[in-house]
Amino acid sequence: MSLSELKRQYDAQELKTDEPIVLITINKEYEKLKKGIRSGNIPEADKDKEIYERTRKYWKIGSRREKAKYAVAVYRGWTLAVYEIERWISADDIIQGRWMFEGKPLPEESKIYQEIVDKLTYSSQENYKAPQNPITYRNC
Repeated sequence: MSLSELKRQYDAQELKTDEPIVLITINKEYEKLKKGIRSGNIPEADKDKEIYERTRKYWKIGSRREKAKYAVAVYRGWTLAVYEIERWISADDIIQGRWMFEGKPLPEESKIYQEIVDKLTYSSQENYKAPQNPITYRNC
């Protein structure tokens, strides 16, 4: 069990931030990624890059995206990673009406990373229910 998984199991903390963020739920894509790693089709070393690629692209997302400074990868209510958004790009040439962002992962030592990653996106007293929309804004 990884350190992140141990923290989630024994030290669950709710995500609280004043930063303008967009939470992007990647439940199905993350399951595919885990399966790919287990089967050996995806090297474990590529996990962070794969999470970024699965988080950043092809979303139906409104204009509020422009207010978000950070994008957060979320799996089953847990924050996995945070990226500083450099810009949003229309993906109309690939999928009509979709957007993707370009960004960079924040280092684990950064204050924002510590504030956002490995946190619950819901109150730990609630029963987790996956959101209908994979996009959730906070402070935008």
